[in-house]
Amino acid sequence: NPLRKDGSRREGKVGACTSSRSAFGSAIPLMLQLVPRHHSPGGMWGRLAAWIVVLAHAHAADGARVGFDRKLTASAAQLDGGAGGGLSGGASERTRPLHGVFFAVTSYPINVRGRETMRSTWIKEMVELGAQYRFFIGGEGLVERFFEWESTTDDVVRLNFYDHHKNLTRKTEGAAAWAAKNVNNMKFFVKIDEDVLPSPQNFLKMLPTLPTERLYGGTVIVMGAVPGYGKYHLEDEFRWVLDENQRYPNYCVGNMYILSRDAAELLAAHHDDNHEEGFLFPFEDINTALVLKHADPPILPTEIMTPNGEQGTRYLLSHDLFSDLAHNATMLLCENDYVAYHPVTAWEMENAFLHEDRHAFTCQYMDKDHSRYRRHFDHELAYYAIRKWYDPERLQFQTTTEVSLKHQEAMKNGSSDEAQTAVVLTIFGLDEITTANIHKFAAMSRDTNLAVKVLYDADTMGMDETGQLRQLAGANVELIPMKRSEQKAIYPKAAFDTFSGLYGAPAKPAAITWMASDAAKKYQHAWFIEGDVVFTGKWETLIDAHLDDHSDFMSPHFAANAPGYPNEFWQFWGACDLASGASHAHSLISMHRVSRQLAIDIKDYLLSGRGGHHEYVYINLCLMNPGCTAKQIDPENTYYFKFRPPRDKDWLRENWVANRIYHPIKPDSYFGKTN
Repeated sequence: NPLRKDGSRREGKVGACTSSRSAFGSAIPLMLQLVPRHHSPGGMWGRLAAWIVVLAHAHAADGARVGFDRKLTASAAQLDGGAGGGLSGGASERTRPLHGVFFAVTSYPINVRGRETMRSTWIKEMVELGAQYRFFIGGEGLVERFFEWESTTDDVVRLNFYDHHKNLTRKTEGAAAWAAKNVNNMKFFVKIDEDVLPSPQNFLKMLPTLPTERLYGGTVIVMGAVPGYGKYHLEDEFRWVLDENQRYPNYCVGNMYILSRDAAELLAAHHDDNHEEGFLFPFEDINTALVLKHADPPILPTEIMTPNGEQGTRYLLSHDLFSDLAHNATMLLCENDYVAYHPVTAWEMENAFLHEDRHAFTCQYMDKDHSRYRRHFDHELAYYAIRKWYDPERLQFQTTTEVSLKHQEAMKNGSSDEAQTAVVLTIFGLDEITTANIHKFAAMSRDTNLAVKVLYDADTMGMDETGQLRQLAGANVELIPMKRSEQKAIYPKAAFDTFSGLYGAPAKPAAITWMASDAAKKYQHAWFIEGDVVFTGKWETLIDAHLDDHSDFMSPHFAANAPGYPNEFWQFWGACDLASGASHAHSLISMHRVSRQLAIDIKDYLLSGRGGHHEYVYINLCLMNPGCTAKQIDPENTYYFKFRPPRDKDWLRENWVANRIYHPIKPDSYFGKTN
């Protein structure tokens, strides 16, 4: 074992290790067959298998690593031919080295920015080399407005089902059926997820090693994984696929695997649009293995790995395969090149293609995320501190020309006017903290042109308390009641239950409902501030400082990775239909600003039946839309902004800094104190 749990290398005789390296390398596939793997990483056997993977990669590092995608060779870059998105190709196209390769990219419908990024990065280079591609999405229950950015493209195939992770089998089989029918001269069908970054040059090096018949290749999970938890939970009606040891059959990891045309046609033949939802086996990678296993003769999963020669290139570097390893294990794994990397966000993909050494850039972030998570693996990871781990730059994209023009138009129309900005305090009752905020809001309503409002819970506040609120707020502050029953009646149950948060409170749905309504149509932006957020200055000082910033979403807290990255706390971020291995950004929105357009988008998203915790929906929906801009409020404005632990007034006095944001500050009664 080359690494200790603390990441240090073991001492040993280098000569002895080197002399046995070749024999060890040939034994690795056999060793892996002896180790059962969980479908979701974890457990003793999963960790042992992962360590063997590390050893396999260490073995491959014996050769010199070739620079990853530094530049396509002149001969490849200068090849000409028809458009790679085309489905047949002329004579000149057939001379290209990737002619006959079809990439079936499984994509989430709303992830328009992700598809834009793929088109301008790895897909562009694969197409130049002769490959063809299509994006595949579920076509039911879509919000058509979200696709306006793709109105000039014809590379998105809508299949006849509602897009959800439980329908991934339907998506993969549907993609295979579409390709078998529509793609002429297809030799290889590459099923690839949208959060995988392939290397065009390394793919080109791998291709000649692949057989053109009876191929089902990728990274093989051997001796069967066991059913996992969360999204990997296996319902009882599907447990017939397990062997006598309650393990799955061998299968290729679903992030990216390759089928020869005959294998793809077998998978396509299994597709049936008339299958009811829930009829198909839910995990597409295992389903593909099951379909091909029952071919005559069976087509079994094959490990794809380019020869061990000087290049040291391997097939797939995926977090799913090293999530249990020591915190700095990725550094050892990254001594090799790879044909593909997973998971990779749209931001990382976009920026990797701006760097000469894409391998080093991609590995840098995979190592950073994995190392700090393993190093700090404890219960304190539920929510991050404001200056720890948030990486806001990874959530902010270069502004497109269209967005720049939109902002210029907004400036011309005078959207920086205070009167077009609403400031809304959300409360569930009166205590000394909320009362102090109401006094500040009342003063702000008198001293500025900001539209000051209080969104209050009419279920928890009776008539007497509401009367007190009216007196405290004054005549210039609009009071907006909200009721849980009314919000539940607006949204589908799954959408309300997940979006409302841990306590099922109406505040977050009500904020979106109001901002998207005709009552708010004159406002460009609205700030929503919970009653336990304190600003040690005048609220208008902070609000006015951002009037000329036209970002659609702002918050003091941006985190590139959701709490428990990437596999823990599935119940928090996994319920969000927008979340995936790469799309799991997070923003604590106890205080935030939202544009009217983003509020309308969120409402339409929820009404379509999709859901997720509000801390993930806001930021991820914005990130997936090229027309939406997100920006973190400068951390210099923030002193303390977390979910827990709460602080009291004594702590606030001891840590007082003028014009800073604090959250959560709770009343004495919360801590059992008496005034």
